[in-house]
Amino acid sequence: MKFLQSLILVFAVSVCFSQAGSPNSRVVDFLGSEKYQETLSSNPGLIKYLEAKLQFGFELTDKINEKSTGLKTLADIPYSEFSKDGILSSVDFVNSFLAGSLNVLHIQLPADPNADNYYVIGSTGYILVVKSNSYINSQIK
Repeated sequence: MKFLQSLILVFAVSVCFSQAGSPNSRVVDFLGSEKYQETLSSNPGLIKYLEAKLQFGFELTDKINEKSTGLKTLADIPYSEFSKDGILSSVDFVNSFLAGSLNVLHIQLPADPNADNYYVIGSTGYILVVKSNSYINSQIK
C-alpha cells in the first residue's frame, strides 16, 4: 500500500512540474527551439531577461479596493502562440495563471516598460501587475 501511495505521489509531483514547466522550457516554448538556440549563442542576456520576466514580471493579486476603480479592465486577455493569435477569457486566464500552466510570455498587453502596469481581470476579483523592465532587470542574477 505504501508503494502505491508513493507511486501516486511521484506521479502527481511530476504532472505538476511538467504543467508549470521550468523557465527555460517556457522560454523555448515562446521562442521556438531554433530561435532559442540562436539567441542563446548570440544574445544570452535576452534569455536571462526572459527567464527573469517569467519568474518576476507578472503578479496576480486579489487586492481590489477603491483605488482600483481607475484601472483598465480586461474582459479578455490577448494571447499569442506562434501563428495562433487569440484571446483568453478572464476566468481562463486566472485559472491558468493560478495553476501555473500559463506561459505569460505569450500575453500581448500594451504596457509601459518603464513602470509597473495594473489591469483588473474582468469580474474575477483579481488584478494583474506587469512589472517594469527595470524591476525585471534588477532580478537577474
